[in-house]
Amino acid sequence: MVQHWEGVKWILGYLKGKKGHGIMFGNQHGDHSIVGFVDSNYAGDSDDERSTKGCVFTLIVGLVCCKSIIRSLVAMSTIEAGYMALADASKEDVWLVGLVKEVSIENGGA
Repeated sequence: MVQHWEGVKWILGYLKGKKGHGIMFGNQHGDHSIVGFVDSNYAGDSDDERSTKGCVFTLIVGLVCCKSIIRSLVAMSTIEAGYMALADASKEDVWLVGLVKEVSIENGGA
């Protein structure tokens, strides 16, 4: 637990020194499509060796969704961890596309 707390303090100190900085995502598609990125690791959690998955979705030039989750299920291989992350990100993509259509922003799909 102490190791985790030290990591949190380091991250907060780093962020404090980066006020005014940010991340800008460019839209290479030229339209209002949702662009998603997903990644996972196999048994990467040092506490109980569960997989971690993360995904990022952008719309136009802004970040609309960013998640990093330690999986509750244990993957049997790196390929399975990747498929599980892709399946979760696909569900998120479908939900975001529906939301964008609902609020009347033109969307070409992901």
